[in-house]
Amino acid sequence: MDLEIFDGLPLDISRLDGLRFAAEEEGIENVSRLIQDWILGQTLFDGTGECLCLAEVGGLIIGVGGLLNCKVVPDALRVSRFYVHPDWRRKGIAREIADEALSHVWNFAKVVTCNAQASSIASLFWESLGFREVNMPGITHMLDVSKIS
Repeated sequence: MDLEIFDGLPLDISRLDGLRFAAEEEGIENVSRLIQDWILGQTLFDGTGECLCLAEVGGLIIGVGGLLNCKVVPDALRVSRFYVHPDWRRKGIAREIADEALSHVWNFAKVVTCNAQASSIASLFWESLGFREVNMPGITHMLDVSKIS
């Protein structure tokens, strides 16, 4: 497997079609919402500390994930639009995307938040990266950036 994780900006939404179709088949809206918000200019992943990472194998985009400024917790970033194609799960792709997205976060925030309600395994995944469960509106988990190794 020749995996490459790279900066997805500027986003070429035509490269996300296969990922979008797979997500929609699962009833997951992450990729469709990413594309829609990008087209409308509402979410461009270009704020301070924000990023969008893409995972590619053999020219195909197989995963996506990014960080946006958190609207609920001041001076925090939040995990956004993470999705890995079902054929590529359980191979460390999501962890590679998350590691890349989180690699520069301490320069911009002390906390990263996420909403792990997208799937039944999302909570376990984020907890494996050091996020702890919280009970806040729209937020299920938080990571103290000082805990990032």
